[in-house]
Amino acid sequence: MSNFLITLTFLISTSQLPILQSQNIELEQLTGTIIQKPWSKSQESYCIGGSEYFILRYGDDLTITLKHPEDTKIFTDFIDKQVVLEGYRQLITVSPSDRSPNDVISQTLVNPVSCAFFMVQSIE
Repeated sequence: MSNFLITLTFLISTSQLPILQSQNIELEQLTGTIIQKPWSKSQESYCIGGSEYFILRYGDDLTITLKHPEDTKIFTDFIDKQVVLEGYRQLITVSPSDRSPNDVISQTLVNPVSCAFFMVQSIE
């Protein structure tokens, strides 16, 4: 098995910097492996909008769901690869009323769900 390094950097546009600074968001780096997860009747799929999603496995078998400001498909080039991500942690609350009534998971949820993401700003 050959090892190789792919380096792609996605920069924050200058219009996003004041928003990040005004919200006191601290950028951090996480190193791990990007894994693609298929759609499922899970909280993670629900949080990402009812589709497949990507996680980062890092540290002692920790995981976090990944988001990108433009498109999560950006992660497909890095599936099963070791990467260094720069970004910030984000916690949002998703309510069943935010989703389509035909959404399978929305039909079973009554209360809002807290969703934790790592909002990726750059990938190396």
